[in-house]
Amino acid sequence: MESKIKVGDLVAPASWTTNLSHIRSMEYGVVIDYFEDDSGLVHVEVQWQDHKEWWSPFELEIISESR
Repeated sequence: MESKIKVGDLVAPASWTTNLSHIRSMEYGVVIDYFEDDSGLVHVEVQWQDHKEWWSPFELEIISESR
């Protein structure tokens, strides 16, 4: 069963994204918000150490799920 990313989850960039230089500094982040757009795509807002950004769930790996 596939896990869905939700608010409170601890995440990291997916391993295939780490070759992008601006992503290497993002070790772990916490999902703080999400939305589904008109076409049904889900986006999650991640709070990194020094900034926050919107990501697609397929770009992230769950490190620890919130309860």
